[in-house]
Amino acid sequence: MAQTKIEWATHSWNPVTGCSPVSDGCINCYAKRMANRLKGRCGYDKDNPFKVTLHPDRLEQPLRWKKPRMIFVCSMGDLFHEDVPDDFIDQIFAVMALCTGHAFLTLTKRPERMRGYICDWQTPFRIAKAIDALIVDEQIKQLREEIRPISGYPGYFISNMGTNSPIFNT
Repeated sequence: MAQTKIEWATHSWNPVTGCSPVSDGCINCYAKRMANRLKGRCGYDKDNPFKVTLHPDRLEQPLRWKKPRMIFVCSMGDLFHEDVPDDFIDQIFAVMALCTGHAFLTLTKRPERMRGYICDWQTPFRIAKAIDALIVDEQIKQLREEIRPISGYPGYFISNMGTNSPIFNT
């Protein structure tokens, strides 16, 4: 995530980078120029820097930002590119749904795909499933941080979750 000089956004979040041209509006693409400049670095492929690339490691970034932000989603690509699977878009929308303090802005050159995705009656259910997976994943990470083994006593752990009483691991 980076701060941006774009007047209508304060930050950018790029869980998807890359694109392919679909109209004359793509001729002077800023994102493509930047990707070529950054090829081989910052998650951009050395040989084909503007190929559509999913970055699952970036998905949870907005969940860690405490102060409200105006976030440009996929400023370096197109979220609704045909090479971005619906389940990955679901995960992105799940993060946006969980981050109620932020405002998310998405632009696309593929309005047909966006319309189809948003109007699909299954989309809310898939997003809800992705939200649940994110919450469970976060709870597991938290448990790993809060539960420590007691050396010399296999099967027993100390919990930092309030009581600090040992818990039996079965």
